[in-house]
Amino acid sequence: MRILAILLGFFATAGYASISAEEGSDHSRIIDKVHLVGSDPEEFFERVRLAVNFSSLVFAGQRAQPGQFPMQAFLSYASRKGGFYICGASLLSTTHAVTAGHCTVDMTKPAEIMVGGTNMRQRGGNAQWRRINKITTFPEYNKHDPRIRKDIGIVEFSPPVQLNHYVQTTKIVSDDSQLLRSKKAVISGFGTHKYAFLVPQTSENLLFAEVNLYNFNYCRSRWFQMDPAQTQICAGAKNHGTGQGDSGGPIQVRHNGKLYQVGLTSYGAANPNDAQYNQDRFPSVFTRVSKYCNFISKTTNGKARCGQL
Repeated sequence: MRILAILLGFFATAGYASISAEEGSDHSRIIDKVHLVGSDPEEFFERVRLAVNFSSLVFAGQRAQPGQFPMQAFLSYASRKGGFYICGASLLSTTHAVTAGHCTVDMTKPAEIMVGGTNMRQRGGNAQWRRINKITTFPEYNKHDPRIRKDIGIVEFSPPVQLNHYVQTTKIVSDDSQLLRSKKAVISGFGTHKYAFLVPQTSENLLFAEVNLYNFNYCRSRWFQMDPAQTQICAGAKNHGTGQGDSGGPIQVRHNGKLYQVGLTSYGAANPNDAQYNQDRFPSVFTRVSKYCNFISKTTNGKARCGQL
């Protein structure tokens, strides 16, 4: 999550196609993907006024402690469309991280990743910063597809980060069916935590919150365009959920005292009120990472592989 002044001066959140969250299940109006550029404040506020959301924030989140989410990563990068953007990610190996495809698809240099820190400005201490030198978007991801499917990408960086109490790789399993039977999940990220007069207010600190994990039938009743192959999941809670600022960040389920990543943030409600207060009715949608184990293994040259419970 980041300070609005930073957003206006230097960064924009990575855009995702957001969907109208009207009362009931009327989600047929698709708002085209829009990227916010920090170089034009007037354009920024106009687009915020139109309530285009970019899923990746933690509404009403608590501040994370150092080492609480050692798999969490923060991305800062230039876009081919102009301006600088930020996204969330999860560490796959000492040289790779997984994030959203809508983050990687227009990513270009300069691009950096930070792991170990709980503040996006943190330099030194537990934070390790690296330059991103390779960007891979899932081949079948199409940024022009309003259904917003297969939203996943991987970045490679150097030199390798050092694993320690504050920096650890994420845990992804190839069979997540038992995890998805859980009723609760944890979201985390450096994103928006509330709206004020339709303007996203962000925190530069890593925040987290507990949300409800919904079954696929409920998700599909809220978001008709969700993939029937169940490559996506949805989650949210009253007054809690993801939002603008950490697309690509993890959603995790606790099992036997350990956190396992089941998804990464993709998109959510366009209406700021629904995004902030009503994610029990209009939950955010996440890419289901277990469906991309082959992509993860191939792209990382076997450095990262899905495990078993």
